[in-house]
Amino acid sequence: MTTPDDSTNWTPDQNAEFFRGLRALKRASGSNKHEQATNLIHALLDARINTRRRIVGALRELEFNHQHVVITLKAGLRAGNWSCDDDGYYRSSSSPP
Repeated sequence: MTTPDDSTNWTPDQNAEFFRGLRALKRASGSNKHEQATNLIHALLDARINTRRRIVGALRELEFNHQHVVITLKAGLRAGNWSCDDDGYYRSSSSPP
């Protein structure tokens, strides 16, 4: 899945393409909702969609429950899948600093 450099300036076509990729990733992640959400959060972080508000909003577009996304974000922090700085920006543990 390719992403433009700055997700805040995407064209409608770029946005649609990105969400098509997310939907494909969701299908490829199997039927376990937690695994789907975790994989999708990694993809969002890789695309620099990295605040709780934007992550929750994106996953709600993919039919995830707000509370489930928040629980998954917290669980991922505890598991070391990603980190969150004092300003509320998340970063995947596999992402470069």
